[in-house]
Amino acid sequence: MKSLFLSLLSFVKTHITKIIIIFLSLISAGAIATTVWAIWFREAPTLTPDYAAKETEKDAEKIEGSEGTGESEKFDGGRVNIIYSADVTIDLSDGTASLLIGNLAKSKHNIVAELVIQDNVIMQTGSIQPGYRLTNTEIENGAADILQSGIYNGVIKLYIYDTQTNEREMLSTDIAAKINVRE
Repeated sequence: MKSLFLSLLSFVKTHITKIIIIFLSLISAGAIATTVWAIWFREAPTLTPDYAAKETEKDAEKIEGSEGTGESEKFDGGRVNIIYSADVTIDLSDGTASLLIGNLAKSKHNIVAELVIQDNVIMQTGSIQPGYRLTNTEIENGAADILQSGIYNGVIKLYIYDTQTNEREMLSTDIAAKINVRE
């Protein structure tokens, strides 16, 4: 046993340079593989802006009969009153999503909505102001390329923004949605 250990020690001493070169080569190959993965294969994270888009959602329409009661002016804090439908239809032929997201006039905040399927942002609105709703809008560029006809479980993410500063509030909500995608 002692002779085996001495012969192994002798081998390591005579070939230490080669062993170090092989070890460093393996570490370098691992670092290169990690870099290649990080640059070309990793998906970029979706970030939610801290300030809402300056433009108002172009597809938003006024909600009839959604005047405020004056009650919201009594409060210094916020109030968000929304209406929505958890059923969404995406038409791939014209690249549109049919949904209902309404920001009632009583609200004191703007809303930005995202439609997410399997961690992919399919649609993001502009700012929906109090008293307006969205029933039909365009999906994101490239979203039609990753979707197929069928029914998906997804999430409508609502982000709340101050109407004066457009700064994102701490409040947001996720709504489970059933998304029907058709050609």
